[in-house]
Amino acid sequence: MNGSRDIDAQVTLPMELYQAIALKLGEYTRSRNFALSQSKTMPIQQVSKDYIAIDPDYCGGKPRIVGTRITVAAIAKMYRSMGEPLEVIATEYDLSKAAVYAAMAYYYDHQEEIESHTAASEALVDEMRRNSPPSPIDARLKAIRGE
Repeated sequence: MNGSRDIDAQVTLPMELYQAIALKLGEYTRSRNFALSQSKTMPIQQVSKDYIAIDPDYCGGKPRIVGTRITVAAIAKMYRSMGEPLEVIATEYDLSKAAVYAAMAYYYDHQEEIESHTAASEALVDEMRRNSPPSPIDARLKAIRGE
């Protein structure tokens, strides 16, 4: 290899270019190692809070905003289907913006699971409605309407 260096048997670089790249890479590595060694002296601080809870005793085990019975799916539905801005949802339901945004972040991280659970719940409700006799109030309303 006269004056050049073979890299991965696919690319041949002139020796000067190889040396320039190696020099820059060395500078980057040294500066990166310095930055890493500096960060070791600073303690890591936990700065995030938990906003989402899953508890089988609340909301059927659905993910919800901590301290409330408002589910992540409900926040997502208000935002995505009903077009409510997240700030308005936070204000209307006396929630912090961080909690509402955390709910949406959780939703996007678990969207398939939440959508599947929501569809299953809706199917169960529909089946129960079809298989249940009308309530006395429904029967009276139908009679009044002449149905």
